[in-house]
Amino acid sequence: MGRAHALAGNTDRARELLQEIGAAHRVSAIEMAGLLAAVGDKDEALGTLERAFEEREGGIVWINVGAELDPLRADPRFRDLVRRLNLPT
Repeated sequence: MGRAHALAGNTDRARELLQEIGAAHRVSAIEMAGLLAAVGDKDEALGTLERAFEEREGGIVWINVGAELDPLRADPRFRDLVRRLNLPT
């Protein structure tokens, strides 16, 4: 829902949902990073993925799948993470 609001241009509501999600629910790093990227917070999104890598979160292997992380793909930090995961580029 938060990503849909962000993509529709309603970033204020997306940020509200981001706060609610972070406070009340356990969501995957991919989902959280996708929402952060959608509201334009690329640094925090990449930090979330980096922490998931360091904590060996299982879902991190899916960072090359799905459109939610598209805003991050051109960033050298994202490409470096993909390389460290030994995933296809």
